[in-house]
Amino acid sequence: MDKERISFFDLLRGIAILLVFINHIPHNSYLINEGTLFIYKKIFLFGTYGVQLFYIVSAITLMISLYRKNQIDVKKFYIKRIFRIVPIFYLGILLHILYFSFFSQYNNELLDLKNIILNVSFLNNIIPPSNDLILGGSTIATEMNFYLILPFFYFFINSYLKSLIFSLLYLILIFLFNRASFNLFDGDLFGNANFYRTIFVQMYVFSLGLNFFYIFKEKLLENEKIINLKNLNKIIPHIFIAILIFIFEKSEPEYFYFRNMLFVSTVFFIIVSIFFTLKLNFNNNIILKLIEKI
Repeated sequence: MDKERISFFDLLRGIAILLVFINHIPHNSYLINEGTLFIYKKIFLFGTYGVQLFYIVSAITLMISLYRKNQIDVKKFYIKRIFRIVPIFYLGILLHILYFSFFSQYNNELLDLKNIILNVSFLNNIIPPSNDLILGGSTIATEMNFYLILPFFYFFINSYLKSLIFSLLYLILIFLFNRASFNLFDGDLFGNANFYRTIFVQMYVFSLGLNFFYIFKEKLLENEKIINLKNLNKIIPHIFIAILIFIFEKSEPEYFYFRNMLFVSTVFFIIVSIFFTLKLNFNNNIILKLIEKI
């Protein structure tokens, strides 16, 4: 993959980081409260979807890496992922344990042995979600959960049509499960804030990255520079998917309800696909280059 394509995905990562940063600004009651204007809430809280943009990019770049090697050594793949994430993650957990031990009023809840084991084993976002020992730990756990099952996608979901069918069927499945969960979880919906972050929901988001990879596979792997507008025909099903998600029933809490996250993720996929098709060179835009360097 040439430098233009690397820059494109670095730009997307930079945008994702900025969105997450925006989301964490108003974690104070004087910024977000009952008197805050609705539009301000929307702007700040929209930043949470930066995580989903990162997941999409992660799936794309991982598939590029696997396909450029022509074959996958599952053992080496897992070892590489573990050593890339685990050391710094465990160091972060250790520092947070020391902090919570001395300064946090929630230390009994956070430092429960079961909770520590779930965090260390990257199961802290599995139902029912536990408490993160490190801020954003559930995001890391979800990424690691995806690494675990990525070889399955490499071997079995190995075409655009298969990835599209998987995305659609999985989307239908989680909506049906959300309906059924009202009884399973004592009136709590699967899509509510406590559950939307799990790999069970985020799998759809990762699948959008697979869709993107197979749509632009030749362009990504063979450095093809010709603009092929026919590729955009393959995002038409996703436009209909986004419309269907949008008109689906609303629920509270509205900001973090997973329906919104699925809709925004699908729109991200559509926008990224269009930009990737029409323009890859951002070298002349100072602002975009700055975001890329982030």
